[in-house]
Amino acid sequence: MTEAAIRSTADDPRLADAMVAFEERYGGLSYSITGGNTMDYGLEGETSAHDTPYGLAFTGIVDGHWTWGVDVLLDGRTAMGPGRWPSRVVDRSLEQRLERHAMLYEVHEWYHQPFECFTPSNVGLIADEAGLPPPVPEAGGPAELWWSGPDVAVQARLVGWPPERDRWAVRYFARHPRLVLYDAAPAIFAALWHETVPASWCTLCSEPVAVGRPCLRRPAPSRR
Repeated sequence: MTEAAIRSTADDPRLADAMVAFEERYGGLSYSITGGNTMDYGLEGETSAHDTPYGLAFTGIVDGHWTWGVDVLLDGRTAMGPGRWPSRVVDRSLEQRLERHAMLYEVHEWYHQPFECFTPSNVGLIADEAGLPPPVPEAGGPAELWWSGPDVAVQARLVGWPPERDRWAVRYFARHPRLVLYDAAPAIFAALWHETVPASWCTLCSEPVAVGRPCLRRPAPSRR
């Protein structure tokens, strides 16, 4: 969308400036992380703002994982409220959003084991990092955290926030299956201070995970 078109319809100068900057840098960007639906960036149709609990925003992203629109706030953060869930800030910046997606792309074809972690509503995940790889601060935000080393990576991603409590998907990735088989569960249970259980479904493989067993499958290679 052109700058002239944006400014002709945006009714707030701050909004117009933010939308122009967003469209110039991210408009037309589209990518798939794991071979599924794409993440699509750009402005289409009428350019108007809407109020969120965090201030003015515009919808500039369609999230392929959620198949839902993502709001871009004037300060560059992103927020989303799928279905009847309340709006939550999910990224502290667009750059951080891209970094976390790049991290998942880098390791999603490694061996892995999924877990679920539950926290009180609006309470961030607390982890004892002593047994985890080094944190990746550039990929971390309010709804996703990463730790990564040469052979192991750990992802914690907020995947549900109904009013009662928050649900996090935690994945332990490793280059070698023995690291998943012997190290994943002890490392995750020692690190996370909240209720944590092995997941019964692997969203990367789209297959159930047997109770008490790690998911040692490699996902099908994504299309490059």
